Amino acid sequence: MLNNKKPIISNNMRYLLFALISVITFVSCRIEFDGANHQCIPLDELTTMQGIPLHYLEYPFEEMIHYNPNNPNEIIFRLSDGVADGFELVKYNLETKERKEIYQGTFSNRPRWGKNGWILLNIIDSLGFNIYKIDETGNNLTALTTKGNCLNPEWDINSSSFIYSIANSSPAQYIIANDQGEIIDSTYAGVIGDGATWQHEKLIANPSFKGLVI
Repeated sequence: MLNNKKPIISNNMRYLLFALISVITFVSCRIEFDGANHQCIPLDELTTMQGIPLHYLEYPFEEMIHYNPNNPNEIIFRLSDGVADGFELVKYNLETKERKEIYQGTFSNRPRWGKNGWILLNIIDSLGFNIYKIDETGNNLTALTTKGNCLNPEWDINSSSFIYSIANSSPAQYIIANDQGEIIDSTYAGVIGDGATWQHEKLIANPSFKGLVI
């Protein structure tokens, strides 16, 4: 006999799907049309079907902390005040409480502070996402890539070279370059994502939905 029963989606599954869609929607925006003009309005507050907030956002907020590999009392982090366009890259000394803004602009992913005193940033410029380095004093901002679609830069253990991913490449491609941005090699293996770290001479670690990948 044919089974005519329709698949049943539980309430928990409905809530999970709704939350997933809501989170995806959060990173986009709502378009409101006024004649020929329109404005993109960020969605800062989302709720479940029961009216429970999914996301609390209070400005200013700080994120993407990375330690100075040469001084454990210093960190850098990304700061947003909810008013200015872009973000601030802030250097902070945990011991002296000294705080200094060393860069302001639109940059994504976590900054990576190398042993060589240079900080890798994934900055949005006129070509899209490109990788830059800036010294720890906030000077000498230098472009290391100029093609766009360059993401997730990560220093090697000695900070003499870095690896990054090429967005939308098939198969996925990863580029290894020296500290001047000159390409050394490329690979189609090994995942370089937001949470990746290359603090081993040969191995890269990265989290995934399947667990830790090395």
